Amino acid sequence: MPKVDESISLSELEISFWVKNTSASSTAILELGVMTDKDDPTTFETLDTIHPQVVNQYNLIEYSMENYTGYGQYIAFRVSNGNAGHNFRLDDVTLDYIPVCAHPVDLVVDETTSETVTIHWSEVGSATSWFVEYGPMGFEPGEGTLETANDTTYTVTGLNPNTEYDLYVWSDCGVGFVSTPISASFRTDCGPIVELPYSEDFETGLYNSGAQENYILCWSRFASDPAHYVYIPNSTTYSHSGTHYLDFHHTTNCYNIAITPELDQSFDVSQLMVNFWACRTGSSGTLEVGVMTDKDDDTTFEPIDTIDLSAMNTYAYAEQFVSLSSYQGTGK
Repeated sequence: MPKVDESISLSELEISFWVKNTSASSTAILELGVMTDKDDPTTFETLDTIHPQVVNQYNLIEYSMENYTGYGQYIAFRVSNGNAGHNFRLDDVTLDYIPVCAHPVDLVVDETTSETVTIHWSEVGSATSWFVEYGPMGFEPGEGTLETANDTTYTVTGLNPNTEYDLYVWSDCGVGFVSTPISASFRTDCGPIVELPYSEDFETGLYNSGAQENYILCWSRFASDPAHYVYIPNSTTYSHSGTHYLDFHHTTNCYNIAITPELDQSFDVSQLMVNFWACRTGSSGTLEVGVMTDKDDDTTFEPIDTIDLSAMNTYAYAEQFVSLSSYQGTGK
């Protein structure tokens, strides 16, 4: 880096930067150090060795130079012992005075519901209270909802279902001093179906873009072979309406399950009927309609009706009506 003027002591400074390691198998070493002569590599003095925790993703590194007692005025980065094609990528370097109030670190979203989020973080300074501000994704800090936390684990309540939020946390060091914030983003859970009729045409609310990655928000899925998840292709040729449809990618000895959002506890499942259109592209197989008590446990699937796909004409959609009147369980 450019030389730091002699009037500034490096022990008063903190450097931060973002770094990415492009290979999990890389043997390369990244060192942060100080040099007394930028033209003489033998003057490089190592301060810290950097090991990015997440490969192929930028990691924020912050290093306080408060313990440096040398005479170097050049801060430097050194990479060595690398293999061909294994790169360290460095971006957004900031050098500044060590803050009076250190910000917290390691902000983690622990759990979300349709109305709450629970978070935790680590305090590296001496703060005993923190500010938590949240709002719709993209909001400007200062324009959100501000709350005070007295513990490093905190739950925000009163959120909207199926909504993306940004959240900021910063330390309150007292006497008017606050830290810079750290941030996280999350989406609240969808919440139950509370109004009937409920319908889904698979045209909006999709996430991801790869064929078997493409699915729909608020629905869940299970596959006995994770390589064959149910997914949502984009094709006017095979859709019943619009451009998207739900595809059960069946192979021998494999099954997969598509799961609607949970029904509100006030509903009696035995009073309901499911209506949908289905077609087949293969020569055989069955499609079961059932109820689950736990969307994360496939063993709780209880079939109500079985549709013989071999009785259908290939690529020809047929309307299906399945009454749930025989169901006596507690699944929703």
